[in-house]
Amino acid sequence: PRSNGRGTRRTTRMLFRATSKLRRSRKPTQNISKTRFYAAETKNHVKLTLATPAYSLYFEEPVKAVFLPGLMGDFEVGPGRVATMTELRPGAVVVEKLNGASETFYISAGMAHTDCVEDDATCAINVTECFEESALDIEEAKRKVEEYAAKMKEGTDEEKVVNQATHETLNEIVRAYEYRQKK
Repeated sequence: PRSNGRGTRRTTRMLFRATSKLRRSRKPTQNISKTRFYAAETKNHVKLTLATPAYSLYFEEPVKAVFLPGLMGDFEVGPGRVATMTELRPGAVVVEKLNGASETFYISAGMAHTDCVEDDATCAINVTECFEESALDIEEAKRKVEEYAAKMKEGTDEEKVVNQATHETLNEIVRAYEYRQKK
């Protein structure tokens, strides 16, 4: 049997009334500005997690600040900062500890997520590869840059893409290292 349209209108009216009652009965949603706190109300540290797929270098360890190589430029993460999610480019990650000492790590690429909710500031950094500055053999890295530059012109299309990505990553790490040495 074919509907004359009245049943559909009646059902629509009933649904509208039910959802209207539901909306009126609900409590107003909490204002997000009441749950986020910034500089004045946060602790003097950031809980840092720095991880690769294979291992974790830091896991919710309190640090003073973290300097990251963002895709749009380098930036600092510290207590009381605005929440951020960004892609990281190859380069140097500098971790400033609470005692004033700093550690430098070189990454290939990854993602960073920072948040400041109530009195906890957190920074989670997930990268594909990460190694300490002391483990970097800059001369070997420079040789590999040249090697992969030559390899980009040979092989299958897939091999060329892999070689180009490896060349660009190593080149960025060498540039970041040289820049840090000039400071």
